[in-house]
Amino acid sequence: MSSRTSQRTRRHRLSTALFGVLAASAGNAAAQSENGVAPDTTDLDKVTVTGSRIARTGFVTPSPVTAISAEEIRATGATTISDLMARMPALAPSYTLGNSTRFIGTAGLGLLDLRGMGVDRTLVLVNGRRHVGSSPGSTAVDVNTIPVEWVERVEVITGGASAVYGADAVAGVVNFILKKSFTGFETRAQTGLADEGNYNRSFASFSVGTDFAGGRGNIAVSGEYSKQDRFGRGNRAIGREYLVSVPNPGFDPTRPPSESNPQNVLSGPGGNHSTSYGGTFNLGTFDFRNPASY
Repeated sequence: MSSRTSQRTRRHRLSTALFGVLAASAGNAAAQSENGVAPDTTDLDKVTVTGSRIARTGFVTPSPVTAISAEEIRATGATTISDLMARMPALAPSYTLGNSTRFIGTAGLGLLDLRGMGVDRTLVLVNGRRHVGSSPGSTAVDVNTIPVEWVERVEVITGGASAVYGADAVAGVVNFILKKSFTGFETRAQTGLADEGNYNRSFASFSVGTDFAGGRGNIAVSGEYSKQDRFGRGNRAIGREYLVSVPNPGFDPTRPPSESNPQNVLSGPGGNHSTSYGGTFNLGTFDFRNPASY
């Protein structure tokens, strides 16, 4: 009986001691709150929550990025996005208004092609979001549909980014950042032509916008007009001649081919000549055939 009473007494004392410790802790916390003393905190640089133990190095590996600002875009005088981007060495194989007639179905389109790996391997984003493709069955984007006046900057990832964006970013990514808001009225017009005439190009655009709801919203409208005259081979004298590539008689095989040591040269008569299957020999030019020259 005395043993049970002793155990109960010990439990009661232990409970009283624990209650006293908790009360003291609560009192200290309340005192710190009243005195305005905040508990010690630690700032974390990065918190990563993942469901896999596999390291995703492709998401953190630095990639080469080239940025083009709106001021640089305007300074180039480019009238279309495709003409602007084709000036970058990595995007030189891109389709523009000047060379888009190489294949059927691409005439007039502006398709970006990083390093010549194909237009379906260059991902085009607008404000970080994927842009709809220009034709069924293809992810290639006609960048000429993006208003050049609304582009704030262009970011080009010239390294492969398929680990982040997928297979359509094997060659790289081109991200167009548009202006978040536009107020006022702005117009732009320019024209130009080739050094020896022809190939006239004209461009005009306007943008108008205003804020509403106390600056919490913005509405803007933009329109562009672009025209480029046809430039054919017959517009130049050298294009009207029939030239063929022949071995250079002065080529030095002990030296590598270069501009000063060409391996082949262009040669030919002053006009176009052709031989039909019937053996008839025709002589003329690409523009017309003169019967008196037969």
